Amino acid sequence: MAAYLRLSERAQARLVVENDDRSFGLSDALEVSDRTGRPVVLDVHHHHCHDPDQIPDDEALRLAARTWPDGVTPKVHYSSPRTAMGERKTKVGRRTVVRRVPPPFRAHADMIDPLGFEWWLRHVLRDAEVDVMLEAKGKDVALLELRTQLRNRGVLDIGAFKKSPGAGQLGPAEPPVPLSPP
Repeated sequence: MAAYLRLSERAQARLVVENDDRSFGLSDALEVSDRTGRPVVLDVHHHHCHDPDQIPDDEALRLAARTWPDGVTPKVHYSSPRTAMGERKTKVGRRTVVRRVPPPFRAHADMIDPLGFEWWLRHVLRDAEVDVMLEAKGKDVALLELRTQLRNRGVLDIGAFKKSPGAGQLGPAEPPVPLSPP
């Protein structure tokens, strides 16, 4: 809190609070929001990794969304966990031994799992009006592939995508906020 209070009002106004995947769950983020007045960005993957209070996803979304001011669309981060096995090489004498290892629990995948995302849209997001920011190592390729997969499954016709102009595009709906005043 002390570091936050040392920031200028202009810097404070640009900040949001996000739950993380190891130390600060959603309840912690909400407490910081209550103390600072800054809105909470719900990170769904982080919430799945670290949720000591066992808050269901739909409740987590509602709690985070209510921290945003009227007229400002809440933001949500969505990613899929990495599922691909990796390899660990170790030297044993003159030989190199290759061992298959599971992916790190908290690692982001290259792409977004379309079935998991569809489930989240239908059962958690439903008709909520939020901006969903995808986090994937594949960046634009992940977005484009997800959009194609959802369109092929008829998912872009569900309520969450029908509400506003530009909805269903799974892309930037509004221009980025400039870092300095005009």
